[in-house]
Amino acid sequence: MTDSYAGVTDLTLMFNKGTLKSNLRLSEELKKIVGDPSTQLDELMKNSPVYPYKKIKKTVLLLHGFSDDVVDIEHSFRLQLMMETQDNKVDFVKFNGLEHSFKTIKEVEAVYKAIMPFYSAI
Repeated sequence: MTDSYAGVTDLTLMFNKGTLKSNLRLSEELKKIVGDPSTQLDELMKNSPVYPYKKIKKTVLLLHGFSDDVVDIEHSFRLQLMMETQDNKVDFVKFNGLEHSFKTIKEVEAVYKAIMPFYSAI
């Protein structure tokens, strides 16, 4: 079992949506760290869970907020879709109004309320 909270599942998508699209400096720094999609697309795809999804054999819990403007919720939707094509077990909990980081104790509680049953099943 594994989980992903607002996680990047597609390194190439990161450069097309969210904060990186509007922040050139951040985009350039990230290219130095993970690679440039215009010149290293194959490498980025190899290191993105959404592409080698067939290798993921564990049950996955995805948690993501609709208001996340750092890592677009599309990352989680894509991984869910790909895993379901292989009949892999995936649970996806979506949160209205939740951004990339917590703003209130109620948000923390809501996320932990979703996580605890998942890990209690171990």
